[in-house]
Amino acid sequence: MLSSIPFRIKVRPITAQAIGQYNQTSFHRHELVFAKKPIQLLFDDDAKVPLNMYHIAVLPSSVARRLELPKAKNNQPAGDYGFFVSISDNFLKSISESFIDTPETLSLFNEPHILHYSFKTWRHLLHIVDKLDYRLNEEPTDISRKISFALASQLFLEIYELLKNPNAEKLKVDEREQLAFQIKTYVEAHYSEDITITEIADLFQVSTSTINRFFHDYFESTLYRFILFLRLQAAHDYIEQGYSVTESWQKAGFNDYSNFYRAFMKHFHYRPHETVKK
Repeated sequence: MLSSIPFRIKVRPITAQAIGQYNQTSFHRHELVFAKKPIQLLFDDDAKVPLNMYHIAVLPSSVARRLELPKAKNNQPAGDYGFFVSISDNFLKSISESFIDTPETLSLFNEPHILHYSFKTWRHLLHIVDKLDYRLNEEPTDISRKISFALASQLFLEIYELLKNPNAEKLKVDEREQLAFQIKTYVEAHYSEDITITEIADLFQVSTSTINRFFHDYFESTLYRFILFLRLQAAHDYIEQGYSVTESWQKAGFNDYSNFYRAFMKHFHYRPHETVKK
């Protein structure tokens, strides 16, 4: 039985700056890496392992590694590439011993693994990470720390179950899901261009209503709102980086300032020129 709640679990976004710091660190704890965009793992034996969107890397503390980002295209801001979830031996041991002893879970980090499940499963696990991150960043109380421990336990136990269960639904991706991700990947690469939903539908040989239905099913958004979100986030990032407001909305793919301004105000709840520059 636990007499206290263990420390040393952390959730961090994967950004270019975070990777620079990460690669300068000689020691890493056990980690899960949730990839939202393609990144690359580099090991001491010069092996390179690509992490594609919706991959999960299980990395033991004993394995030396670095991360490498792909080169940015068209001067687009990179944004977040995913999340690190790092955990200490003590925390992992506490998970294995709480409530019901499950010592086998300590073997989760015996060796590196790259996991790839369906988007539904990946989104479920990332939702736990999001809630854990929220709890870890709020003012700590005994209750909030206990909730953090419960969320961490759920995350690592579920990943262990998926990893060790030979009947787990590893990459059971149907055609609808594949098409949804192909369209999403295309849009993420071309959102700053003058693209329309009709052109994208023609490119993938489906109707605009089919695209929107797919996006609603898998990403809880219409394609229009997804493109708008990408452009708004890009414009915001450009302003933070020191570009003028005009340069920023044009580089992000907007064609009209008034439409950009209204969408920016609605999304961020402050005016573009009020964005704090980094």
